[in-house]
Amino acid sequence: MNSKELLKLVADKTVTDKHEIPNLHFDYFGWAEGEGIYVKEEYQLAAAEFSHIDMVYDRFDWQNGVGLFGIIGADKILNNKKYLDFAEEWIQFHLEKGIPPKTVNTTIPYYAMLELYRRDGKPEYRAMCEDVADFVMCRGVRADEGALEHTVLGIDTEVAS
Repeated sequence: MNSKELLKLVADKTVTDKHEIPNLHFDYFGWAEGEGIYVKEEYQLAAAEFSHIDMVYDRFDWQNGVGLFGIIGADKILNNKKYLDFAEEWIQFHLEKGIPPKTVNTTIPYYAMLELYRRDGKPEYRAMCEDVADFVMCRGVRADEGALEHTVLGIDTEVAS
């Protein structure tokens, strides 16, 4: 399995099933001297068994943002409209549900929103991305060294304006 085939497999699994988590507990990759990195047979067998990957659909948080970052990367490499459509569906789901307060962990999903803005030019996406950029640069709670404080959902995370 080459890297593009693996990327397509993982991206397709992510956009196929949005709610379940597979029970996979092993390393996916190995290293062979002279050959480099390879996908372990156990992963290929498990991948054939599962129609999903472990991105929990209903949380607007770091893991999901990283997953969307990968899905958008897959779109750029594989040029398959369904990946950005998945990101659009995910963003719309969270806009309707209500986006949680801004924290360092909730910033990465906005990357998907930015990519969708680049694709569709929706002004509401730009406004939300500008707001999160302002949060990161100006309003986010800071540690003594100046870095964004690593807070979690459910904690008041913005400095009063």
